[in-house]
Amino acid sequence: ELPRRQSPVRRVVGGGTGCVDGRRTNHCRYQDRGQSNHCHTRRQPCPDFRGCSVGHYVNGQGQAGRRGGQQIPMTVVVQLEIKPEVALEALKVAKEVGATTIFNPAPAPEGWELDSDFYKYADIVIPNETELRSLCQGEESAKTDDEEAMAKTLFARGVSKAVIVTLGARGAMVVSKSGENDVQTELVCAPPDLPCNAEPVVDTVGAGDSFCGSLSAYLSAGLALGEAATKACGVASMSVRKRGAQSSYPRADELPDILRLS
Repeated sequence: ELPRRQSPVRRVVGGGTGCVDGRRTNHCRYQDRGQSNHCHTRRQPCPDFRGCSVGHYVNGQGQAGRRGGQQIPMTVVVQLEIKPEVALEALKVAKEVGATTIFNPAPAPEGWELDSDFYKYADIVIPNETELRSLCQGEESAKTDDEEAMAKTLFARGVSKAVIVTLGARGAMVVSKSGENDVQTELVCAPPDLPCNAEPVVDTVGAGDSFCGSLSAYLSAGLALGEAATKACGVASMSVRKRGAQSSYPRADELPDILRLS
């Protein structure tokens, strides 16, 4: 884990949780510390920053952070557990510097409409089934409860690369876009020979965060989207076999070979 340090950041961006390379994420994503342990996003040194494998920081020159002398691929995950305007600003800044932007609309909007710019600045959107229906309320596809059709409507709103719908025990549906009219759908799930499959599910809290975080880490390591999503399903599957949220996420030495990065 990188040491805590004063980082010359312009803004801290990112979020999401998970662990693939031995680092549990410590979010740096909120505008005011308040009673939380989140970091400033204002133009000043971050008082409590620790590097993580999911949401990486951007320094004053608009470059990716560095770890061990090597440039860190930038993947920024944003959720709605913070003020929407702060989350949107994080996506905008990340997009400006060339990061891959991932938007997890959790918790789903209730009683208010999501700013359309969220889709414009998101490369990948990861809702669960409930969140997808909330985003697509009013769409014809929502009336039929067609998850694939609902996911595809988000491309028309500006999502540039993929919509991944997490489906609980069923895995995830990856709807990806490689051209103007080339949209492909793939259903993925945790590897069938995952050792934890024989264990009972005891707590699903944090499973979505685990998926988002580990997916981001796998993508940052260079895996293709389908393979990254399959492995992320595996990490999420491991997390539901233990109680707690972040405490249930596996560390690198706890991952079976099938989920490790080669």
